[in-house]
Amino acid sequence: MDLINFIKYQGGKMLQIISHEVKNVEEWLSFNDERVKTFSKFADNIVDFVDTENSNHVSICFNVLDEEEMDKVLSSDEVKNEAEKHGVVFDTMKRFIQK
Repeated sequence: MDLINFIKYQGGKMLQIISHEVKNVEEWLSFNDERVKTFSKFADNIVDFVDTENSNHVSICFNVLDEEEMDKVLSSDEVKNEAEKHGVVFDTMKRFIQK
């Protein structure tokens, strides 16, 4: 099944993961409600993950509902400031898409 048909099969949703390091995991986790509010503008099923090795590596998994809106929201200065407040280490960020 190709990607377009898979997305249609998923009801238009595409699973993605954003992974990165943070300065302090507990502080990052404390901003979950704010992060969910932001990601809800373009996604659902938003789930935070932390590294089991107790490192500062975290991930966010979500179903994309609107790719254009996602790109717009995630590239905004508002969200960049929010991520900075959450302690995101930007140069470690990776994005994974479902294939």
